[in-house]
Amino acid sequence: MERPVVALVKGPVGPSAEQITRMVDQAVDHLGGMERFVKPGDYVTIKGNFFAPYPPPVIVDRRVVSALIRAVRRAGASRVVLCEAVSVGTKLGRGQSTSFVLDEMGIRQAAQEAGAEVLCLEDDQRVTVPVPDGKSIGMVEYPKCMHDCDVLIDLPCMKTHSMTLVTLGIKNFQGILNDGQKYYAHRDDLEQKLVDLFKIRKPDLTLIDGLIAMEGNGAGEYGIPRPGTSSGEGLLEVREERTIILDASSMNQLLNVDEENMMATAQCGYPLKALEEVVNKRGLTTGHSPQSQPLAQMGGLVATRSIGQFSTYYGAIEDMLCGLEAVMPDGRIIRIRNVPRRACGPDLRHLFLGSEGALAVITEVTVRLFPYYPDDMWMGGYIMKDMAAGFKAVRDIMAAGYKPSVVRLYDKPDIDYNFGSVTLKDEEAFMFFTAEGPAEVAKATGEGIHRMALAHGAQYIGTKAVEHWLEHRNDVCKLVGTEEIKRRYQE
Repeated sequence: MERPVVALVKGPVGPSAEQITRMVDQAVDHLGGMERFVKPGDYVTIKGNFFAPYPPPVIVDRRVVSALIRAVRRAGASRVVLCEAVSVGTKLGRGQSTSFVLDEMGIRQAAQEAGAEVLCLEDDQRVTVPVPDGKSIGMVEYPKCMHDCDVLIDLPCMKTHSMTLVTLGIKNFQGILNDGQKYYAHRDDLEQKLVDLFKIRKPDLTLIDGLIAMEGNGAGEYGIPRPGTSSGEGLLEVREERTIILDASSMNQLLNVDEENMMATAQCGYPLKALEEVVNKRGLTTGHSPQSQPLAQMGGLVATRSIGQFSTYYGAIEDMLCGLEAVMPDGRIIRIRNVPRRACGPDLRHLFLGSEGALAVITEVTVRLFPYYPDDMWMGGYIMKDMAAGFKAVRDIMAAGYKPSVVRLYDKPDIDYNFGSVTLKDEEAFMFFTAEGPAEVAKATGEGIHRMALAHGAQYIGTKAVEHWLEHRNDVCKLVGTEEIKRRYQE
């Protein structure tokens, strides 16, 4: 197999459009010139990276787009298509289409002025293509513009990524999948899926926009732009060079469980899961269950203003916090008394809740405890005709005054991944509730919820899928800190 040739061109920080054009041309010239890749009359498709309406380096700089298209046109291409599809999060979470993003970020205008058509992949025809020796994907609905073109050019930008460590040319092909495949690919076996995609067709040329690289919590808007400089670990990021990163996990003692006043006091590094196990044996619960529960520590829950999966009934961490101890930057120790509520304000607890270490280091936490009735939980699962009907049912049930401990509403892609026992049509949604408390309270709450759900057209399907969720809701935490994950970071 022919080894790939790589060309690297360096330029000034904050380059002009003219300088960017020269850099693109120089990079391609080092590889033999655009004429090596594009012949007169060729149909060329460029797969860009514009998955959300954020500026570079989250997406490719439109000046790089323009420079590349003009170079392809000069080589004699008869047709140039720039294609992309936004992420599932952008489309469903923000309600923003690919067309909106391309217009909002000036990509469409830049591409058209340079001589290219702009195609939203959700509007393109699809060709069913088998994956040769596919290990994770057997068949792909491949975009016709990428399948039929004479020359395929990959145009990603340089970023780190929370799952693949970096997102470059290979990761950019994630965008060609349909919404369902994108969703699954980002949640399971992502690396192998990307390798399988490249077995269908490799790009003839990959041009990476590295004018500004994104480092940190990528590939979205939460990373830190790096303009061509080197860096260190890149996993713990600070924006102020005088910042101290402090690991207080060794302060891990449980100091007191007050059963009469239903409060527990622990040092900041004491694990939430350990506290829950201790108080459960005494017929109590913290009522706090974020997805990170197997990893979470008490100080971190307060510092990040945590909320849990059972918050509808028990409240968030700000509702549970009775008092705390914190150390100020000058060494002074601040202690807020452990009482369930204040008769006058201001409530100083809220200075530290969610402060994330900016004001002080939280060293000790006291939280409320609640009666624990594990055998009396009511649960019910329902199929709704669509997400809108589910939202309406949830809203009306909550507005009526019912307080389930868990409320969940899933669309088909999510339910297919999480609950194999539930079969949904494309437009349907899965809704479920749990209710807690003394047996009489849980039963009455559950019966009221059940009655209102049926009145909203829900189809009751029992408790099996709910039980599955309760058992597996924190499984993602099992991956953190494993030897496999450590090996990936080392590589």
